[in-house]
Amino acid sequence: MCIKKKKIVHTKYKTEKSRIKILKKERKIALNKKENKISKEIKINKKLARRDYSNQTGITLIALVVTIVVLLILAGVSINALFGDSGIINKAKDAQNKMNQAAENDQKGINELSNWLDSKINGNSGGNTTGGDETPTEKPLITDSSLTSNDRTSSESTTVIAKDKKGNQVVVPGGFKISGDSGESVQQGIVIEDKDGNQFVWVPVSNINGDESNKIKKDDGSEVEITLGRYTFKREKNSTTNLYEDGTPTIIQKGSEYDQTTLAQVTAGTLDTKYKIEDYFYELNGSRTSNEKSDKTGTNTTAKNLKDFIEKTEKNKGFYIARYEASYGSGYNSSGTDTATKFGNAKPLSKVSTANNSTSSMNYNNSGTLWNFITQPQAALVSQNMYKNDSYVESDLINSYAWDTAIVYIQEMGNSNYANANRNTTGNKSLMNTGSTGDEKCKIFDMAANTAEWTTEFSTYAVSSYAGPCTYRGGDCVSSGYHTSNRDSLSAAYSYDYVGFRPPTLCKVVLTTGSMNQKK
Repeated sequence: MCIKKKKIVHTKYKTEKSRIKILKKERKIALNKKENKISKEIKINKKLARRDYSNQTGITLIALVVTIVVLLILAGVSINALFGDSGIINKAKDAQNKMNQAAENDQKGINELSNWLDSKINGNSGGNTTGGDETPTEKPLITDSSLTSNDRTSSESTTVIAKDKKGNQVVVPGGFKISGDSGESVQQGIVIEDKDGNQFVWVPVSNINGDESNKIKKDDGSEVEITLGRYTFKREKNSTTNLYEDGTPTIIQKGSEYDQTTLAQVTAGTLDTKYKIEDYFYELNGSRTSNEKSDKTGTNTTAKNLKDFIEKTEKNKGFYIARYEASYGSGYNSSGTDTATKFGNAKPLSKVSTANNSTSSMNYNNSGTLWNFITQPQAALVSQNMYKNDSYVESDLINSYAWDTAIVYIQEMGNSNYANANRNTTGNKSLMNTGSTGDEKCKIFDMAANTAEWTTEFSTYAVSSYAGPCTYRGGDCVSSGYHTSNRDSLSAAYSYDYVGFRPPTLCKVVLTTGSMNQKK
């Protein structure tokens, strides 16, 4: 007999179905616990990861900030090294300035040495020590159309080596400016003026040797040669018009032919004929004592330093002539008993002035009055006084080189017979205010009109009782026989209503190879 075993059910479970149900529930609980544990671990890990990332980010930002600060510091140090007060750039500039200053000092020393050697060799006075030793600047004076802001339209404390609109050299001294009514070219007439309104006209010259190395350009582009020298001028009378015509110049003595031997010849009484004009007119250099007279009482005053005038004219390629006949300025001593006392501080003017219609004497109380009734020695003294303490220019009574060359200049610029102009051609038959006679050529007034003018030229003319060693030039309002190129002479003691004077101003600038230096 087969005996069936009874299935044993754990007492925990009432039925098999209940057992299964309970097991499923327990398994689910166990799984939930496991999942919760895993989830909790994941959350913890995430939290830890976030904390680690935050720490890393913080460290990165700090490093970036530190790097930027370091770069800024380095940049500041670099900029300061370049641009600071003690930086590389400023040090370079300072080194350049010191080098330029050293070069300037070297050049100045060379110039001073040159001046000293020149004074020892040639007997010149040497370099100026009162401010005129500056190096002139170079800049355009005049454009092709008009004066510009770059031009010398105001006085400056330096000498300018400039050019007119055609490229001709013009030297404008320190303390002078271009006049408002100046021409734009040497053909028109370049006018300068000082702070007191005194005006002068530039007379351009070519090389004094006459070798055509420096021709003067006219407005139409043509070129002319103007040689510094003493001239005679042709005088041929037209039988129909009864006027002297032509006026062709003939040079008697070039500036390059000047020497000082003529003075010794005169002193020794052995005048030769080399540089005579019309048999008895010479240009002498140096001072002559009272016993070195002509055959008439008194003597003329010679040019202050003709050699210096000629050399500077050559180097500057021109000189200045007073635009107007001289008028009375200041400094006359009415209580003086001799020329040195009366006129020792007297100064003339070169500007428009009132006619002195007195027939007896000069009225020294009226500044700006045409200065006639003056002897040649007096005129020479006051002409030299005009700029005697100036750093840039010096003045003297006009010499025959300046007078004759000015005529050649005017004629070459288009007034071909100005050498023969007189009161009849100018219409000036009575003494008039300067600048009002109608006699104006290249901005220069009254060389053919108003008063004749004293010069430094010496004369041996002794035909009449009035003749003497003092030469005067030009036309006047009294006689139709006196013309621009005319020469005549009077005693050193004579003064007249129809004889005045005209001071030229001479630039002290001397141009040397490689530099431009001021020299007195």
